[in-house]
Amino acid sequence: MTEVVVPDGHRIDVTVAWPQPRVTVCGGGAWIAQLGLGSDAQDSELDAIIAELDARLAKPRPPVVVANPNGSLEELFAPHDPTVMPLDGLLLWVIDADALGCTPLVAGRLVDQLKKHAIAQTVFVRDASSERSRAVIAAIQTLSIGVRELQPPDAAVVIEVLRPGGILLTALAGTPIPTLPPSGLPGGVASVARAPRLRALLVASADASRKALYAELSTREIPLVALAHPSGALQLRTWPDGTTALPVHADRMSLLATARELGLPADAFAIVEVVPRALFARASKEGWAVAINFYDDAGAPKYIAIQPSDVRVLGA
Repeated sequence: MTEVVVPDGHRIDVTVAWPQPRVTVCGGGAWIAQLGLGSDAQDSELDAIIAELDARLAKPRPPVVVANPNGSLEELFAPHDPTVMPLDGLLLWVIDADALGCTPLVAGRLVDQLKKHAIAQTVFVRDASSERSRAVIAAIQTLSIGVRELQPPDAAVVIEVLRPGGILLTALAGTPIPTLPPSGLPGGVASVARAPRLRALLVASADASRKALYAELSTREIPLVALAHPSGALQLRTWPDGTTALPVHADRMSLLATARELGLPADAFAIVEVVPRALFARASKEGWAVAINFYDDAGAPKYIAIQPSDVRVLGA
């Protein structure tokens, strides 16, 4: 969002997209159901969002005054008189459309929720460029619900302006997406930005049995991700205690955090995605140990080292 000079007697509040799931209540009365970045627990996270929304929608909802600034935020300030639309409530969704496209059942459940709510709704997507994203967007648009694409770098969702006299106007950020032709989901499974389910198993296995962790890894279809040479070649790492292993990550956020900690610029590495079974089969062939990275509750990086004997079993 470009810099705006806020006149005396006015206040401006901006709500931005958040990486974690949450329901946000704006000062102007709009509700924002944020599903967060794609994760390996999208189904349970959507369940929690639905339950919270159902509880909120069962109660009286505040009216929302939506303003259309016609491309200029200054039009929201007095003495301008922008076009406004009073609404009996407003529900906004923020989704990772590409990640939802990897899980058709979850995408279908979201569409069912959009059908269920008798309230004005708009859906915001983080990226509309992929084939999966466009298929999810087209499905939403068949419900005559508007879809908007968030704009970097701030990914603003709602801009609220409190004018003199206590008038509060709500404006939608992002860029409207033209109606797309319906299409089927292309299929395939991609890595996830967040992996709360796998992280929980990694945290638990640090001090207990690895049975549940290994059961997950042996059947997991969501790829693990690894920092690689720009050519794509996987690279081993040796830790101060002498352990040498192939470092991998449960999700892209932990990988990027590790790259920052190592001081790696974006052009110094490639991201390789490999389904766990294939990764362990490759490591077994090379005789490598594998170290899976996660961050503990204090935000410190940790690794679960899987020795070659277990790597062979997981790659079988």
